[in-house]
Amino acid sequence: MLKLILATAAIVGSVFALFLLTAPESTQDTRFEASDTVPLDETDKIEENADFDNRPALIIGSKNAPVTLVEYGDFKCPACNQFHHSVGVQLRDEYVESGDVKIEFRNYPFLGPDSGLAARGSYCANDQGVFQAYHDKVYEYVWEKFYSKGNLGAEFEDILTTGTLQEIMKDDISDTATFASCLASKDYNRFIDADLLLGADDGITGTPGFVLAGQTITGPSNYNTFKTLIELELRKL
Repeated sequence: MLKLILATAAIVGSVFALFLLTAPESTQDTRFEASDTVPLDETDKIEENADFDNRPALIIGSKNAPVTLVEYGDFKCPACNQFHHSVGVQLRDEYVESGDVKIEFRNYPFLGPDSGLAARGSYCANDQGVFQAYHDKVYEYVWEKFYSKGNLGAEFEDILTTGTLQEIMKDDISDTATFASCLASKDYNRFIDADLLLGADDGITGTPGFVLAGQTITGPSNYNTFKTLIELELRKL
């Protein structure tokens, strides 16, 4: 539990302090959860709720790829979006599409309840075999609608609502009723809590955060950092 507190406190504390100073008074009492699961001052419940045994891996690329890049992210995080549009594209072009590397995405939501909802949506989409489309389309929506226009303040707004997520995925989800029901249910919060605890164990202190070849990388970083570690791993095969 202590490791989780240390891993989340640095980012969550500053982010939420800023939000509480700028948010309308009517919404201040709703912004207290890290993952739409339990309040931050009840992190022991995260450990009780976490389900590691049944948590599915959220994979981008081939599940059989020999090298795994673990990515921790919040779908509303501007730096995560930056990675997706830059280094992430390069890594996919050179290593993921060739089948050498797979990306395992783990949710690390901290920017508000809709971050938690979007995290839950990733598991709902995975149920229908469209996690990768969900990952890409949610990041693209946030980028095109807000961040590409310089509206970074959207980071602290409810921008990923249930209706928005359903609209984003309307062309990819085969069973829209089940997807809607899944978004409304908090059952998959147990997987998000497992993601948070895995992040604590991996020493993640911010998003995006990565684990590659036993090394923890914080922030978008540069392409060569990932390339060097990947090449070293591939030489071992």
